[in-house]
Amino acid sequence: CQFVAGKERVKDYGALSFFIFACHDILLPLVKGAVTFCYETLQIQGNASAYFFVVIMDFALCVVIYKLINILMPKLSKSLTGSRG
Repeated sequence: CQFVAGKERVKDYGALSFFIFACHDILLPLVKGAVTFCYETLQIQGNASAYFFVVIMDFALCVVIYKLINILMPKLSKSLTGSRG
C-alpha cells in the first residue's frame, strides 16, 4: 500500500512499525546487556553514548529481523503483523 504525497509516493510502513512496537521490548534487554558488556570490556566511558547506541541497535535489529522474516517466511510475517503490510 502506498500513499501519494504531491508527486512522490510514500511507502506505508504500517507492518514494520507494528513489528518494531511488538518486538523491541523483547530485544531491548538483550541489546542493553550486549552493549553494556562491550563497553565494560573495552573500558569505554560514557553513559549517554551507550544509551543512544542501545536505542539505535535495538531499532536496527528489529528492522533486520522483520526484513528476514518477511523474505524467508512471508506467511509468518503476515501472521505476526496482522496483515498490516
